[in-house]
This record gives sequence, structure tokens and C-alpha cells, in this order.
Amino acid sequence: MRNGMSLHKKEEALAAAKKTFRLRWLVTALVLLLCMVLADRAAVSDARLSPASRTLSCDNPLEVARMSDGSTVINDSALRVLCIAPNGQLRYVINAGNNRQLTGITLDEADNLYLYRTVSNASGALRDEICKFDARGTETAVLYTIDYTEQTKSDTATVRTSPLYVRDGTLYFTRYHVYRTELLSLRLDTGKAEAYAALDSDVPFLYTDVQGIGDGVYYYAKETGELGKGTVGGAEEPLYKGSFDVRKNQGFRPFYIRWAGGNVYTYDYWHSRIYEVKDGRLGEPAWQSDFDYNTGVYEMAVQGNAVLGISDGTPWRAENGVVQALQSSARIPVWMAVQEGLVRLLKLCAVPAIWLCAAYILLWLCWNVLLCGKKIACKLLLLETFVCLGLLVLLYEGVSAQYRRYVLQNRETLGQKASLTAQLMDGSAVFAIQTSGDLQSADYRDLNRILIDNYSLYESEADTAALLLVQNG
Repeated sequence: MRNGMSLHKKEEALAAAKKTFRLRWLVTALVLLLCMVLADRAAVSDARLSPASRTLSCDNPLEVARMSDGSTVINDSALRVLCIAPNGQLRYVINAGNNRQLTGITLDEADNLYLYRTVSNASGALRDEICKFDARGTETAVLYTIDYTEQTKSDTATVRTSPLYVRDGTLYFTRYHVYRTELLSLRLDTGKAEAYAALDSDVPFLYTDVQGIGDGVYYYAKETGELGKGTVGGAEEPLYKGSFDVRKNQGFRPFYIRWAGGNVYTYDYWHSRIYEVKDGRLGEPAWQSDFDYNTGVYEMAVQGNAVLGISDGTPWRAENGVVQALQSSARIPVWMAVQEGLVRLLKLCAVPAIWLCAAYILLWLCWNVLLCGKKIACKLLLLETFVCLGLLVLLYEGVSAQYRRYVLQNRETLGQKASLTAQLMDGSAVFAIQTSGDLQSADYRDLNRILIDNYSLYESEADTAALLLVQNG
């Protein structure tokens, strides 16, 4: 009797196993495995988005502008641009996309948005595109392109660009080279771009910032600490001359200079403060504010007669002597919150589901081939499959180890090349550079020439370094 009951249970277990390991369940497991792999690789928004509270906040606000209806436009981490309506609702989002960054935002009187879109690959920046977006956040045109792949000489290549500025239907921007600063204008009605001025110098990177405002007038900031006003084809008029002590790390170092509504403002990036330039002096802007806007400043821009900035993560706008804090978070639509919530849930469940599907597929193969298989050839084929998978895993680990060793060796080789090609310079010439006023000296020019001429040897994706041997006398 017991043997009969035991045999009956075995038959039931065998029937259950046959039902469990049917072909249709294998196909289902394979489809589910593929879906979970895709879900695991799905991109979750890297913004500070909370599906529960339906809130999208700026992770790292970099630039700010304001539309005519009071909407705030914020560049968040150079990865996206958010437009927040006055009622706190999200108006639109512009995402940079893979291998792209967004910088230099500004608006015209019709609330069209202009910005740089930098396209890069593993080797670095490929091009900068000046793009135009309408008031709804839809891209309408690429107005101008700087192609970095066509630049062959380091001293004539564009090193950086200025933020964009719109006035009277014209977009102004600046291209900085090693020894030349090029001022450009772009008519928004015709799309015609023109390089209307070039400021040359025998000191590399002399101009830290130049803002063209039309009619051949521009305002400039130099690394020597000089701020001034210039006219194309004419002379430059210094408005303020500051100084910076290199050894003590003290003094004034201008980073931006901006003209707005007849007033001139400058931004000291290293001290994180904004000053008004007036009567040959620097002073605090005569603005009223409910918060400390002039501490921890890391951005300054102008739009019309207004000055905009970001201080300790808070965007603000100053106009008519009053500083107003701007919004940096928005309420998002229900569909966006639901979509993000579902993606996050799928990613959370993806890895356990992948392991379960893989385990089922392995059990299915063992049951249908090893246990129920009638032909020895099928069993041998399965064994060979397992062996090949193991060999592939070992091969992957071996190739990865060799690649890591190759990267390490290349780093050491670059370091050796930098040391071997370093040039000798008199120590007294270097130590003579004490203040920003010495940055126009012959010794400073020689020092920069050595570093710039050998720049390609020191450049890498992770960092840029240069070795200079200084004779200590």
C-alpha cells in the first residue's frame, strides 16, 4: 500500500514538473528576461524629481533668465533647462541628451530662448551650436556652429565662449583664443553672423571677459584686474584698476563684467561677490533685498535692465533697485509623476526578476535535456554550452584586466613624457610674478608659452597637468 502511495506521489510530482517546464513557459521566461534587462537599463531622471509630491527641483542651478510673463528659466546642471510658470507649474523642459551640455542661456523680448549646445565624445568637445527655442520650449533653429574638429593650431583655436546676450534684435557673443578675443554679432531677423572686432594681445588669455553691447561699444575685464570700456577701432578707457597678490591669494580678480541699463557690474568669481563699478571704484550695488544675495554668488548675467544671479543655490533677479528671489522648483503634471514612478518601480524589480528568470531557464534546460532528454547528443550539447559560457566569462575577465593594465601603463607613459619634455626656467623669473600687474610681464608670457606649446602632452580626459622645472638659483 505504501509503495503504491509513494508511486502515486511521484507520478503527481512528475506531472507537475512537466507542466512547470513546458515550452510556452520557457518562451514566457525569455520574453520577461528581455523586458527586465531593458527596464534595468532604462534611464531614470537624474533631476531631483519626486513622484510622490509631484515636484521637480533644480539639482545644480547654473544660469537663470526671466520671461516677460514672470516665468523663470533655469539651466540645471547643464543637462536640462526648466521653465517654471509664475504659479509654480512646470511649463517646459529641454533635455540636453547624451554627450551634450547646455550653457549660456538668454532670452529675447519675444521670450525666445538662446543657448549653446555643446556636442562631445570621449575625446572632448566636437562643436558648439547656438540654438533657438520658442516660448514653448520647441527648438526652431541652429543659428551658429563652432566646429572644434577643424581647429588644428592651439594658439588660434577657440578656448571658450562667453554667455549669450541679446539687445535690439541682435545676439552678441565672444570667442576667446589664446592671444585673440573675437567679438561677434548675429542678427536675429536674418540669421547673419559677423565678427565685428578682434582684440589682440601678446599676453595669453589677457581678457577674462568681454561684453559687446552694440554700436561698436564693448566692456572688458582683464586678468590684470583692469575693468574698462572700449570702442571698436578706438581706444580702451579704464574704469577701474584692481590688483591681486598671487602669493597671498588676496585682492580683486574680475571674472565677468556686465552693462545693464547704464550701470556697470563686475563679478569676482573667487570671492563670490558682485560689485558695481562707479567713479573709478568698486562698491556694493544699491539694491534692497530680503536675503543675502551677495554671498556665495557663482553666476551673474544681464537681461535688459535687470541683473540676474545665483547665490548659494538661490536664483534671483535685480531690477529698479530691488532683488527678488526666483523659483527653482516646479509642480509637474500627473502623467510625468506616474511615468517616473513606474520606471523607478520597474528598475527596483528588474534585478530580482532577471535572476529568477535566469534560474528558471537553467532549471528548464536541466529538466528537459539532462533528465528527460532521450538523446545523448543533446546532453553533450548542453554540457558544451555551459563550458563555452564559462570560457566566455573567463575571457571577459582577462580582457578587462589587460585593459586596466593598459590604461595604467599609458598614464605612466604620459607622466614620463611630460617630465622628459619639461623645460628649464629661471626661478627668479617665476617668483617675480607676485601681483596681477605682473601678468603682462615678459616672464609671464614666457611661462605661458612653455605651458601652451606643450599642452598636448599633458592633456587627458580626467585632468590637465603640466610640469615645469624651475631653477632655484
